[in-house]
Amino acid sequence: MEEQGLLECFELIMPWLNPAELATLSSTCKTLNRFSRSITAARASDASRSFENLPIPFINSSSDAQSYAYFLYTPSQILPSQSSLLRRQAWGFNNQDSTLPIPGRIVPYTDEESGCACESCGRECPCGGFLEGSEMVSECGMGCGCGSDCGNRVTQRGVSVGLKIVRDGRKGWGLLAAQFIPKGQFVCEYAGDSTYQHSSSSNEGFSISTGFEIST
Repeated sequence: MEEQGLLECFELIMPWLNPAELATLSSTCKTLNRFSRSITAARASDASRSFENLPIPFINSSSDAQSYAYFLYTPSQILPSQSSLLRRQAWGFNNQDSTLPIPGRIVPYTDEESGCACESCGRECPCGGFLEGSEMVSECGMGCGCGSDCGNRVTQRGVSVGLKIVRDGRKGWGLLAAQFIPKGQFVCEYAGDSTYQHSSSSNEGFSISTGFEIST
């Protein structure tokens, strides 16, 4: 009974480990090796940790045995003050019904005063379009009168087409399309935490969030 409880603890802890830690622990006994192989298979099957509408699998077409690339994933941008939330991230849980919150999830926000009152947003919606003097796109937010099916919430719906991460023997891992993508189709949001250097002695973090679409 005590041994069973210990194994259940390992099963919960191991998805939080990086590949080196996972390999070390898996070499200690057959049961933990089986847990490790299950986690590795789950990680290789979906880089997005089930955060997106579609899985993003890893495909290794090179001669090495690397099943996946290890990195922390967030479906939305990360503010500098929240960067510490992604020091560790569970990846490879067998329990797909986990109620754990998504690390780093930031809900797009528009206050009620600046939100639109549209029931069905179109070209005249004040929230839509590019921000003046930049290539950043504005979308409807929580303060708007429209619903989640609004056409002006494209990036908020996550990955919209099939993608895959393929390893090349010379160039390493790269993101490729897994299906035909027509011109103008929104693909995904490139979101993460970046650092801007003001001087040689001070750094200040800022978040970046960019949408990718097919333009040629």
